[in-house]
Amino acid sequence: MIQTLLGWITFFVYYLSPGLIIIAATYLFTRKKIKWHKEEIRVLFVPFLIWFLLNLFGSKGKSLSNITEVKYISFGIGFINLLSIVLFRHRDSLKPKFDLIFSILLAILVYLLFPTLPE
Repeated sequence: MIQTLLGWITFFVYYLSPGLIIIAATYLFTRKKIKWHKEEIRVLFVPFLIWFLLNLFGSKGKSLSNITEVKYISFGIGFINLLSIVLFRHRDSLKPKFDLIFSILLAILVYLLFPTLPE
């Protein structure tokens, strides 16, 4: 049980690392100019959860070889965050909504567009 939990934690950290680096750097440079919302934390968890549930219950039957897809989702989340900062500099209330919607769309697209790889 503990090994399984540690495995999932390791996998989640593997997923978070690239996007979190981009978001942290963005936050450091823009924290005085742009208001950051607490709801933006959802952007880190919801796309991963959607991708994970699609892999479990989806019709594509993906294998462990498709684990690299989470890196693309994480990079995408970082760049979606950068794009939302550029687009919603003066209307920061729309930023969390934009981030969440496009991150979810990214997770679904990554699941649908990447082929099933053999183990």
